[in-house]
Amino acid sequence: MVALDKNTEAKLALKKKKRQLKNQPPPHIRPDVIRKHPLVANLPEKTIKSLEARGEGVTIRRDELLYAPDRKNETPAIYFIVSGQLGCGAFNDAVAKAEKKKKKSELFKHVTQNYFVLGDGDVIFTDFEDLELPLCLYGVTEVQAIRFKRSQLETVMATSPALKESIKNNTSNWLARLQAVMGDSARSELFDFYVKHGFSFSTRTKIRQLEICIDCDKCVQACEDRHGFARIERFGPEVGLINFSVTCRQCYDPRCLIDCNFDAIARDPVSKEIRIELENCTGCSVCARNCPNDSIFIHNITPDSDVSIWDVAGKQAPKKIATKCDRCAGFEDMACVAECPTGSMIDALPADIFALGETEKALDPCNTQPFEMGWTEKHKTRYLPKICYAVAGFITLVCALEWFLRLESPHLSFLPLFAADLKDNPTFSSGKGYGFFLGIAGSVCIWLSMIYSARVRLEKETQWLGSKYVWFSLHNALGVLGPALVFLHGNLQYKSWPFIGVITCVGIVLSGFVGQYLANKIPGQQFLLKKERLDLHQSLSQMSAKWGEHTQAANLAALMLAHAQTQAKREVDNLPTWRVLFVLLISDVQRWWKLQQLKWGQIRKVKNKDLRRNLTNLMKEKLLLDQQDLFFRAASRFFAKWRRVHIFFCVGLLLLMTVHVFVVLIF
Repeated sequence: MVALDKNTEAKLALKKKKRQLKNQPPPHIRPDVIRKHPLVANLPEKTIKSLEARGEGVTIRRDELLYAPDRKNETPAIYFIVSGQLGCGAFNDAVAKAEKKKKKSELFKHVTQNYFVLGDGDVIFTDFEDLELPLCLYGVTEVQAIRFKRSQLETVMATSPALKESIKNNTSNWLARLQAVMGDSARSELFDFYVKHGFSFSTRTKIRQLEICIDCDKCVQACEDRHGFARIERFGPEVGLINFSVTCRQCYDPRCLIDCNFDAIARDPVSKEIRIELENCTGCSVCARNCPNDSIFIHNITPDSDVSIWDVAGKQAPKKIATKCDRCAGFEDMACVAECPTGSMIDALPADIFALGETEKALDPCNTQPFEMGWTEKHKTRYLPKICYAVAGFITLVCALEWFLRLESPHLSFLPLFAADLKDNPTFSSGKGYGFFLGIAGSVCIWLSMIYSARVRLEKETQWLGSKYVWFSLHNALGVLGPALVFLHGNLQYKSWPFIGVITCVGIVLSGFVGQYLANKIPGQQFLLKKERLDLHQSLSQMSAKWGEHTQAANLAALMLAHAQTQAKREVDNLPTWRVLFVLLISDVQRWWKLQQLKWGQIRKVKNKDLRRNLTNLMKEKLLLDQQDLFFRAASRFFAKWRRVHIFFCVGLLLLMTVHVFVVLIF
C-alpha cells in the first residue's frame, strides 16, 4: 500500500467532508427565526411568541419546486421569507424534467415566463388552485422561511391588527409590481430576461452602452494586459442598447463555490467578493461548469506563462487554471472601465439598470427607456464630447460663412485674415490667401485627429499623451472640422483632380459620424420594434378571446404570418450581404401580396364585419413591423462594418493630401 503525504491526506479528508455535507438534509430552521422578519420585528412580544408557537421553519433548496400544478400539494400555506429568493413562473414539462437533474438544473431558465421574484421580508400565499395559469413556485436561491397554515395565521391576525395590516401592505406592494410588469408586454419581456439570465441574485455586472461603444476591444485588452488572461468577454446577453458583458456578477448565492475540492475559490471575508486563489487551483473546471452565467474562464498554462506564483508557493504549475473577474482587487481602478475611451463600459447594479431597486420597486419597475434611448441618458452626462462638437461646429460655420461671403460679397467679409488679398484679388482662390489657409488648417486637423489612433495602437509609447477619452473626443471633433475645412478649400472645383479629396472628406464624415451613430442606434430601434410587436401580439390575443367563435380564423392568420416571418428571417440570415439589398427591394411587394392573400382568403371567411376590419388592420400593422424588422436586421449587417469603410476613406484622404501637397510645393 502506497503511503500518502500529509498534503494529499488533507485534500482527501476535505473532499470526503464536502461529499458528506452535500448528502445531508437541509438545515433545520427554528421558528424563532421569524423575529428577523421585518414584518414581525416591531410587533408586541406576545404576538411574536404566538407566531413562533404556530410557525414551522422550512428550507427550500435552490431549484426545488415548492408548488407545481402537476402534483398533489399540501394544504395552502403562507410563507414568511427570511432569506433567499422565491420565484414564480409559468410551469411546463421542461421545469419538471430540470428539477430531477442532480446538477445545474436552474429552474429559472426553464419556466415559460417568470412573473415575479420575492426575497427577504416578503410574504406569499400558495393558494393557486383557482388560477387559470399553470404557475409554479421554486427556489431561485436557497430560501429560509417560516410556514403557517392559513387557519393558524388567521387566528394570530385576529388578535393583532398591526400584523394583518403589515401583511396586507407587503402583499399589495409586490402585487402592484406584478401588475405593472405583466400589464406591459415589453416590461414583462424585460423582467423575464432579468430572471433567466441570473440578474436577480447578482450584486454587480458590467455593461457596454452600445450607443457610445466603438467596438475597439480595449476593455478586453486592458484586462488581459493587467492580469495575464482576459477575465471578460464583450459579447454577452443583449437587450436594446445595453449589452451585458460576460463577467463575474458576484452572486450572493454563488454556485461556483460548491464543488471545489482544493479551496481554490472562496468569498473574501473583507470585500465579500468571490476570488480564485491561483496557487491552489488545479484547472479542474468544476467551478466553471457550475457557474450559471459562464463567467469563469479556463486558460491553458503555456511555456511563456508566468508561473512565479507557484514557484513562490513551492508547487508545480498546473496545466490549466480557472480565472474570473474580481473587479481588479488590489488596484485603484478596474482596467476594463478605466481603459474604455468612450466611457461605454461601466460597473453597475443590475437592480438599478432594470429599475428594480428598493426605492423603485413600486414606482416604475422594468422601465424600458434605458434600453431604447441608452443608459447614458439616465446614468450621467459627458460634457467633453459636447464641448468639442460645439467648438468644431462653430468654427466650421464661421469659416463656411466667410468662404461664402468672399465668393459672393467680398465687401461683407468679417474675418481679419488675409484682408489684403480682398483688395488685390477679391475672388476666392484655393491656392493663396484665405483658401490656402483653409487647406493648411484642414490638413493639420486631420493629422491631429490621427493622434487617437496612435494612442490606441502604440499604448506604451504614447502614455505621456494622457487620457484616451480626451483624444477620442478630439478625434471625433477634428474628424469633422478637418474634412469640412478641406471641403471649403476645394472651392467646389469639380474638374480638378484634387476634388477627389473633397469627395473623400464627405466619405470620412459620413462613415465616421453617421455610420457610428446609426450602428449604435439600430439595437435600440430593434428593441423598440420588438416591444411594438409584443403589443400587437397581445392585441391579437385579446381579439381572439373577445370573438371566441372566430378564434380559429384569427389564429390561422397569425400562424401564417409567423411562418412567413420565420422563413424571411432564415432567408436573410443565410444570404450573402449583397443579395440582402435585393430582398429589401422586393419585400414591399411581398408584404402587399401577403396582405391581399389574407384579406381575400382567410380573413374574408370571417362573417363579422367589425372583426374582419380589425383583423385586417392588425395584420397590416404586423406585416409592416415584419418589414421594419427585416430592414433593421439587414442594416445591422451593413453598419457593423462601418469602421472598415471609415478607415478606407481616411487612408485615401491622407494619400491624396500628401500627393496634393507634394505637387503644390514642387510644381
